[in-house]
Amino acid sequence: MSYLALVGSAFALTTGLASAKPVSNITNADPGVVTATAHGYNNTDEVLLVTDWEDFNYSIFRVTNKTTDTFELAGYDTSNTTFYPAGSDTGNAYKISGWQSLGQILGITPSGGDARYEELSPFDKRNGVRIAVGFNPSSFEMELGFDDSRTDQSLLLAASRAQEKLGFRFTLNGPTYAYAYGTVSCSSLPIFDRILRRRVSVSMEGIFTSFTA
Repeated sequence: MSYLALVGSAFALTTGLASAKPVSNITNADPGVVTATAHGYNNTDEVLLVTDWEDFNYSIFRVTNKTTDTFELAGYDTSNTTFYPAGSDTGNAYKISGWQSLGQILGITPSGGDARYEELSPFDKRNGVRIAVGFNPSSFEMELGFDDSRTDQSLLLAASRAQEKLGFRFTLNGPTYAYAYGTVSCSSLPIFDRILRRRVSVSMEGIFTSFTA
């Protein structure tokens, strides 16, 4: 067991995606193997998967054990056909073509991702019941040191105004690489405090993924 210290970590946001590579299959295996004919990817390339599998849709993965037409999703078990139904695994893969360093981060706060329940009160029972019906949506909020001259904050503002999705990379000690993808909301107004701050919210699509090098 080990603890990861945040000091020395690095953060970045996507600046573009390469053209789509059609995904014809993802195996039900541990790890899952993606078939994308002549994808041209190299190991450690980062790709956004857009598929019919709800848990993987709009999620970022690192390419491992690539061949000409396939690559593995290291660390991700797709053998459960309830979550990953066979025959509904087609879609597209997009290589992330660029990253912009994201700095002056003063805090990151996650929200959601926990189990969601419906509460019922059947007429024939004294006690109510809670039925698990899935999971709450995930999001995270960042506070940045306000600075309109920074390229990263300009990109966040532009994405927010266009209601666009961006990818985020968290390079943690270990090294561990973690990723999130979602719609950005960033106010042009600062938080007026002793040090001006900017609040950025990201409503996530897909799952938070992580990989250890």
